Amino acid sequence: MSMQQVPNNFNAEEADNLEDIEKQFAVKGK
Repeated sequence: MSMQQVPNNFNAEEADNLEDIEKQFAVKGK
């Protein structure tokens, strides 16, 4: 799953949520 690809239904709210989720995964991964 490539996070660099922007889906057709992309929107700012999803981007903010994805950033928060990504941060949570980054913390869990360490």
